[in-house]
Amino acid sequence: MYIVNNQGVVIKQISHPETSLTSLAINSSGSTLIAETADGRVFAFDSQGTMTWEVFIGGVITSVALNTPGNNIASSSGNTVYLLSGDGL
Repeated sequence: MYIVNNQGVVIKQISHPETSLTSLAINSSGSTLIAETADGRVFAFDSQGTMTWEVFIGGVITSVALNTPGNNIASSSGNTVYLLSGDGL
């Protein structure tokens, strides 16, 4: 995964060798990026590509959405929907 600024310049490359990414979402200001993986983890990154939190919810996560400010995140795995706060709780 690459984090790029609004001029298209790569500011950080993030790789996760243990699993693959299944979905991504970013809030409207670009300050929060949510990445979800095939092994059931949800990661949050700031605009510089620094991971701010990680949560394991299990299962293959198939979709993610977050509200405009990025303080609520909805993820789904199978027939279950998870609602996380912006700090991963």
